[in-house]
Amino acid sequence: MIQYFLSDYSSCVLLLVISLAAFAFLRWKQVTYSVFKAANIPGPEPIPIFGNAWNIWKKVLPEYDQQLYQKYGKIFGTFDGATPVINIAEPDIIRNIFVKDFDHFINRRNFSVKNRIFRKFITIAVDREWKAIRAAISPAFSSGKIKRMSVIMEECSRRLVSSLKESIAKGDGIFEAKNEFGTYTMDVIASCCFGVDIKGEGENSSKFVDYASFLFGPNLTSSPLAIIPFILPWLGRYTFGKMIKLKQWQFFISITEALVKQRAHSNISYNDFIEMSLEAASETAKKGLLNSEEVQEIVIAQSLLFFLAGYDTTGTTLTLTAYSLALNQKVQDKLREEVMNKLDENNGVLDHNVANSIEYIDQIINEVLRLYPPAIRVERLCNKAITYDKLHIPKGMIVNIPLYPLHRDPQYFPNPEKFDPDRFSPDRKRIIHPNAFMPFGSGPRNCVGMRFALEEIRLALCAIIKEFRIELSEKTEVPITFPKGFSGLLQPRNVFLKLELLE
Repeated sequence: MIQYFLSDYSSCVLLLVISLAAFAFLRWKQVTYSVFKAANIPGPEPIPIFGNAWNIWKKVLPEYDQQLYQKYGKIFGTFDGATPVINIAEPDIIRNIFVKDFDHFINRRNFSVKNRIFRKFITIAVDREWKAIRAAISPAFSSGKIKRMSVIMEECSRRLVSSLKESIAKGDGIFEAKNEFGTYTMDVIASCCFGVDIKGEGENSSKFVDYASFLFGPNLTSSPLAIIPFILPWLGRYTFGKMIKLKQWQFFISITEALVKQRAHSNISYNDFIEMSLEAASETAKKGLLNSEEVQEIVIAQSLLFFLAGYDTTGTTLTLTAYSLALNQKVQDKLREEVMNKLDENNGVLDHNVANSIEYIDQIINEVLRLYPPAIRVERLCNKAITYDKLHIPKGMIVNIPLYPLHRDPQYFPNPEKFDPDRFSPDRKRIIHPNAFMPFGSGPRNCVGMRFALEEIRLALCAIIKEFRIELSEKTEVPITFPKGFSGLLQPRNVFLKLELLE
């Protein structure tokens, strides 16, 4: 039978092609997956094609990172498909990568997105374009601009309190925290940044939160499709093109485009994010860093990004803060005492100055961000090879900082699972390595919206703690759980808490 098969010329050619393909594949596997072994860097064994990404959508990503960290240490290698990723949780090296040697690590992973809006996201922009975009939108997040916007945030916090009181009036006072706080953060962003009252949007009002929750929820990230852009970038671009046609994406894209175009041709002063960004981007264009066509495209992109990313990460932080306060009543009591003292000094008025004068509230927020960093991982792409002692990072290597296990390392945070805001007291926070705690990233490419997010968190917490006691309910999961899926953001779901109205 074999002799008959081999006597056929076409069969011989086919067998030769298969043999050469198998040899080429084995050789590719040997060369590709030997990168870290040759450098004596430990890590999990990859499998062909998928690397270490196979089945990752079935895992809880922060817990998966924690397991790798505990098994392989502060520096280990993984593969996204055939792409090597060096994971680093050594603060001294992180400081060099993000600050001292930033010129070697300017960019993040390149997804080569072609869509005219998404390609301008500051999170994926590269080199000169990133610098131009950063220069164009940074003025919108200055301390002075945020202080002016805090007046609008205060009104949003009052609406949040009214909504929570309605929950109590309806029955047992139990509420789903992420949904309630997500509504608040969407209200803040829509009001402060776009001059839009989402409650006045008629039938569209509920879509703002519902659609944003869908786009960031496990329904997308728990699918095997979530890993395609990482293991097969060319196919990822195709699936991405399909994804942005979802009605949820199109809803936010159309609203953002309409608002930006309206502002660009309006003589009315709104003093919102879009107006300030258009002004700053136009000034950047005058310096030759942008052309006139790019200005609107950049503002639309950053507005859309801010609309969605700002909603989810801040809503998550508020949810986990409320959960932590419910678990730690003594911390909550101390916070309430400090808030009430400051309010008494200010004739009962909650404003920017009160919210920013309570040091203990920042200690609590920092401890929540330590235990539950909204962004699970932070990446950089090495654009110029560099060596740290015996660690060589070649050009083109992706560097990942696994924040979740880094923030729980007992070397930097003793008894790391304990919720202890006093870690960040004035005396103790000085001994924390600055790059062992970096929930907003670090260096020139840190989160541009950090001050805005902290302002709305402080104001919301002050408003809530003044009116309510936050408690666990019979529906509260302890410890809190996170859904499975390949999402770079922490996603608490079904966090049911109970409120007691204070006398």
